[in-house]
This record gives sequence, structure tokens and C-alpha cells, in this order.
Amino acid sequence: SNSGLTIQGTLLAKGSTTSPIVFTTLTDSTYGGVTNGATGTVSSGGLWQGITLASSGGPSVLSHVRLRGTGAEGQSALTVFSVSPEITDSTFEYGGGGVSLLNSRAPLLRSTIRKQASQSRNASGVLADGGSPAVEDNLISDNFIGITLSNSSARLRNNVFSGSSYRAGILSLLGGSVIE
Repeated sequence: SNSGLTIQGTLLAKGSTTSPIVFTTLTDSTYGGVTNGATGTVSSGGLWQGITLASSGGPSVLSHVRLRGTGAEGQSALTVFSVSPEITDSTFEYGGGGVSLLNSRAPLLRSTIRKQASQSRNASGVLADGGSPAVEDNLISDNFIGITLSNSSARLRNNVFSGSSYRAGILSLLGGSVIE
């Protein structure tokens, strides 16, 4: 559970609708894991730390990507720190937290963020802390918190929320504003 990916450069992960790029745990039999004849699925987070795009990174793209079983040690499936990658048509599921946009202007578009189970601030489907990300046309469901804003001027448009156990919509902490 201590493993994860930290990218201090450029990550170009461009899948397709029929062939997404999958980052998951070895025990996820949905995507070829578990080689000892046993079956396993991912139904909760905490199995690995996920992906971090760090401030020294270049122009990254995540399109048609699936991140599953993440959230070890309170990490989000995807943490974006002071860079603004293009994140589109992707799925973040069965984790401890969804997508954390920290001091970022990243677009998060047409994606699904679901089943983030931890009961902490990082358990939000989307956490925007600082910056001014565009969060548009996403399905955000079955998380502890839908979206958390903290000192962020996020543009939120056409997102669908359902099934969050604490707050179905937005929890704004320490200031911030919603544009549009």
C-alpha cells in the first residue's frame, strides 16, 4: 500500500473508449490481476497511493484512463500539484479519494468519480484547493463528499451528483468561490 506513481515530467496517457488505460492493483481481476488462480476485485480503496503529477511536470494528458483501488495513506487517486494537465473522459473509482487539484487550473471534463470511501477531506470526489480548475460534465457519485472547495475559484458546470454519504454537492472550506 506504499506504492504509487509520482510524475515530475510529462504523463501522456491517451486511451480510447474501447481501450482505456488502466492503473490498478495486482489483485484487480477485472483487469487481469490475481495470477494464482484466485479471483479478486477492487471494492474499496487503500491498495496503492495513486498518481501524483508534481509541480515540475510538463503538459500531461489523461484521457480515457481508469484509476482503481487507490487512496493508501490518505492519498487521492490522482493528485495534481501546481500543474494543469488535461483530464478527460476518465474514471476514478474504488479509492480513498478521487481527484485532488491543488493550485491548479486543470480541466476535469466528462469523467466519472465514484466510490471514494475514506471519511476525510481527501475522500471528496473532487478536491479543489487553490487555483481555478474547470470541473465540467462529470458524474460524481457514491463518495463521502461530492466536491470540496478550499480557497479555489473553480468553474463548475453540468456536473451530476448522487449518493454521497456526507454531502451530495459542494462543501466549501476556508473560502473559495464557484464561477458559473
